[in-house]
Amino acid sequence: MNYKIIKVLNNNSILAQSLSGNQVVLMSKGIGYGKSKGDKIKEGEKYQKVFYILDSGQNINKLEKFGTEHEKMEAVTYMIVKIAEAKLNFKNENFYKALIDHLTFAVERLQMGLPINNPYVTEVSVLCQQEYAVAQIAAEIIKEQLNVEIGIEETGFIAMHIYAARKNEHIDTVMKSMRIINEVLQKAFKYAGKNAVTLNYATADFLLSISQLIKDAIAKKNIHTKLKDQICCCIPREWCFAQKIAEYINNELDITLDEDYISLLALDVYKLTQL
Repeated sequence: MNYKIIKVLNNNSILAQSLSGNQVVLMSKGIGYGKSKGDKIKEGEKYQKVFYILDSGQNINKLEKFGTEHEKMEAVTYMIVKIAEAKLNFKNENFYKALIDHLTFAVERLQMGLPINNPYVTEVSVLCQQEYAVAQIAAEIIKEQLNVEIGIEETGFIAMHIYAARKNEHIDTVMKSMRIINEVLQKAFKYAGKNAVTLNYATADFLLSISQLIKDAIAKKNIHTKLKDQICCCIPREWCFAQKIAEYINNELDITLDEDYISLLALDVYKLTQL
């Protein structure tokens, strides 16, 4: 389906009309950049991710505020950046731009009533504790200044952006790491016979251990597990499962987890089964 632009609300949102005459809002990062009234948008273009169909009684004037609140968003983002840099003692010249692009899009989604889903909140809250604490402050600032409740899912995304800036990594790299760790956690909980992941001390310990194990493997750190033969003999099922997890991590990150790493992973999995 093709859409005709009625109005560019801002770089991330446009008001458009479908061939059937329905007015819709198309939202995606950069979707409005360089566009003008009358331009055509094709469904399925790579940057188009979200549609929001307006009710016939929708007040279009409400949408126009998205294009007029940019200065307020700039001020809020600047405040969050300064707080994060001060509390976590870092500087990153790319942080502001990455964060304002993300926040603008996220806040607009929430103002339109569109949900934000973050499957990695558990991982972020454990592995990025300092960043998550700052993100909670950011959530309060956004609520106070923009009157938007962002919730824990968006708070988690902000924490990941802060973490990426602090570590000087691309946000996609951080997201990939969280996805892999999340997948390992889900597999481990399923193996341990647990229906759902619950955040407790055992889960936190497992996440921290797996995260450190992956970091060490990426850094090609040699580790020596003196009891690896005993581990293999005493908990063979966990050892075999750990081999499968190691293979998954190897394929995802193109690294090698040898038997010393597998031994530690097997122990971590065994601890989960004992809860």
